[in-house]
Amino acid sequence: RLRPGSYPTLFSFRPPPGPRRPSHSERLAVGRARAVELEEETQLRERAKAAEVSAEQKELLVCKARIKELECQVATLRSEASKLSSQLFRFRNIKDNDTQLEFLTGLNLEIWKTVWDYLQVSPGNILSERAASTEQQGRKIARGSGSSFVLSQEDQLLMTLMRLRLGRLQEELGYNFGVSETTVSRILKMWTNFLYLRLAMLSIWPEWEAVAATMPESFKRLYPSTYIILDATELRCEVPSSLSLQSQLYSSYKSHTTLKGLVGIAPNGMFTFLSQLYTGSISDKQLVMESGILSLLDSVPPGKCVMADCGFDIQDL
Repeated sequence: RLRPGSYPTLFSFRPPPGPRRPSHSERLAVGRARAVELEEETQLRERAKAAEVSAEQKELLVCKARIKELECQVATLRSEASKLSSQLFRFRNIKDNDTQLEFLTGLNLEIWKTVWDYLQVSPGNILSERAASTEQQGRKIARGSGSSFVLSQEDQLLMTLMRLRLGRLQEELGYNFGVSETTVSRILKMWTNFLYLRLAMLSIWPEWEAVAATMPESFKRLYPSTYIILDATELRCEVPSSLSLQSQLYSSYKSHTTLKGLVGIAPNGMFTFLSQLYTGSISDKQLVMESGILSLLDSVPPGKCVMADCGFDIQDL
């Protein structure tokens, strides 16, 4: 029922009224609050960004200081390495000193260069460590190496010649060249095989004119017709497990297992003949017959002599 003077406003065909619209003053208050919130958020982001930049700057300064410290350490290490390198045996350090180079290797710089050119060692490559039986294997090149080849090829040859000429111990060579004893062993094995394969083909048997031209005055006075001086040499070796091989290697002269070879030198002391090694039980006469020296002696001019120790029984050969 309607009150007197009122009019109906709600009908079933009309939707219910929506929420009340905020007034103008309410909308302004909400806008101001939102603006304050946005400003506070912006300030917080700026502070966080400033803090991040500050941390990055601090980290950058620390890194720069560390870099300078490392650079100083690198410079110090380089200086120390340079000093140590000058103290180590290096070909570049002694190549201009003919006296020192000849003492260590038996070669002056001119002869060294001749030998080096003959060996034909390619720069930047490393000789095959497995060179063994043929020249093709001996000249095999293996690219890419490990720590065994930290030395230059000239230094490796210098080490090998020092070992052959002076008999330096491997441990001593390791100290001299700044490498491990294992590295020394591998380098010596590789270069010894290579030198054998490259140099064994050269004939060291001299003509009589060369022997006479280099003969010392004492020989010219006392033994002017001497062509070659022969003698046997024995090298001690490990005792093998085979009893049969032990008996073959045993030398009654040395009372030990040995390997025996025939050596010939000219009157001036130069090696002119080197045989292969045989078992220590071989006799001197058999050694001379097996070594191949007799075929070379056939070319000796008539009237020239072979000198040997009085105990070297080969007069009837």
